[in-house]
Amino acid sequence: MAICSQAEIQMLEKAFGAPLPGEYKRLLLGEYPQVEEHMVGSDFDMRYLPDLKGSAANLLDECGDPFVLGEKDFVFIMHQGYTFLYTSCNGSDDPPVYSYLEDNPAPRREFDHFSEWIALCRREIEQGQFT
Repeated sequence: MAICSQAEIQMLEKAFGAPLPGEYKRLLLGEYPQVEEHMVGSDFDMRYLPDLKGSAANLLDECGDPFVLGEKDFVFIMHQGYTFLYTSCNGSDDPPVYSYLEDNPAPRREFDHFSEWIALCRREIEQGQFT
């Protein structure tokens, strides 16, 4: 099952002003259904995607964090309003993934490639660890 249609992806890219990474678009188009089906409690679909960067900026502000998301940073998931993951739309099809956790000093690089995040999600699901 797809998270977004091709038309919705194009709308997101137009609103964001940059192409989304190819690996992320594959997730949106439903190539990794086992990942999306196990993201309970997280905001990651078209109901939330257009506003996630603003929500993440609000969280940073509320926490008094001096870090500011860059122009090309795309927040692709937020969990329970206290943590989010983002990547850069810098032209790479498989860019790094960064995380921010409420009240931590700054975001950190979690994965060198988006595909590594997908692979970890899939492994955790197979092992029954991902909820």
